[in-house]
Amino acid sequence: GLYFTVLDAGGQVLTDVQVVDAEVAMEAGSTYDAAVAKPSPETYVVLALDGSGSMVGSINQLRQAAAQAVQSAPEGASFAVIQFNNRVTVLQDFTSDKTKVEEAIKKVRAVQNAGTCLYDAAYASAGMLQGAPRGRRAMILFTDGDDELPNGRPCSQHTFEEVVALASRQEARVPIHTIGLRTSSASPVNEALLKELSSLTGGTAQAGASNSLSLLFTTIVRTLSSQ
Repeated sequence: GLYFTVLDAGGQVLTDVQVVDAEVAMEAGSTYDAAVAKPSPETYVVLALDGSGSMVGSINQLRQAAAQAVQSAPEGASFAVIQFNNRVTVLQDFTSDKTKVEEAIKKVRAVQNAGTCLYDAAYASAGMLQGAPRGRRAMILFTDGDDELPNGRPCSQHTFEEVVALASRQEARVPIHTIGLRTSSASPVNEALLKELSSLTGGTAQAGASNSLSLLFTTIVRTLSSQ
């Protein structure tokens, strides 16, 4: 079985479309007719949220945007919440109780002078999803920077390549949907890297300023609803 979404010419997901028929086209050129149906409602999503020092001025907008997105999620969706800076902390394991998810989101804190261990957070999130029950899986990875410490050195023990390899395992593929926060920081978010991470794992990439975070989060959650 293949999960898919329908995109418009600009690469945006069409949320209200009826698929009449479809075929699978292989790289070698062969095609196969495919039956189309709505996927099962079971969906497992990890919210991996940046709590590094540079997020001090934007943490309230992040919490509000993430909570709104959870409320717009399809019925049957289970969420887990991870916070990351110098450390990766699981604030909530998978639950379909949206109140518990929102309470976990409220616990996300920005730690002064803390780094951004982006790859460690993505690797831990992919590991959680590998162990989730069968169903749709997705990671929403939010950051305002790059994988680095305040001194500019790498923060994570894991690498970009390790994250992609784990998320691309055939038996439990994990699409990584990324959200980059654009700021006036001296260390801006690495949008090119986030786009590549999403592209290689079958996810989507969004980026924008703090006043657009609610839209960016909700867009990705609606993408899951439109599979």
